[in-house]
Amino acid sequence: MARKIDPENQHARREQILAAAAQVFSKTGYSRATTKQIAAAAGISEGLVYTYFKSKAELLVAMLNEITRSSSAALSNDSSLPDMVTAEVSRALTRPRVDNAMFAAVIAEVLVNPELRQSYREQRLSISMNQFRNFLHSRIDTGEIPDQDTDTAARACFALLLGLGILRIIGDPLLQPDHPHIQSLVESISRFFVKALS
Repeated sequence: MARKIDPENQHARREQILAAAAQVFSKTGYSRATTKQIAAAAGISEGLVYTYFKSKAELLVAMLNEITRSSSAALSNDSSLPDMVTAEVSRALTRPRVDNAMFAAVIAEVLVNPELRQSYREQRLSISMNQFRNFLHSRIDTGEIPDQDTDTAARACFALLLGLGILRIIGDPLLQPDHPHIQSLVESISRFFVKALS
């Protein structure tokens, strides 16, 4: 009789494999990485990797889904513009390093893989743009910000967050989560962006 796997343990194992894959992909590149390397980094057998993910490509898509899930802001219509911007900038600059490695692996592959690029555009870009656009409309409706082209503003919001994430990955010392002045930097960037939208 097959042993049932506890869903909590199953989730933890899946996260462990994703974290290991992110580290391997970010070091060697997606195309050169092997499931054997991923298994070694996770401290498990290669067969166990295949129990959770059918292929390297499925691992990469799972990373995309993880980033999308963890990056999807709960943009409440009750939030003020400064609160929303500060929360998003803070998330972009202080998320865990494993998430950083996932982001690096996905972005690198998005640039060369048309299928993943389309998936990223549909799962992350479109959703984020709509969230920002809807939030900005709600702030215009309440009079917090002036009427403006929300399509352009939403793209600017997303570009700011994406750019900060990329600068962090390539090692900008000011944008590292352990920098002693990271919180004041988050506040400065947020004020700058709120002023641009107001």
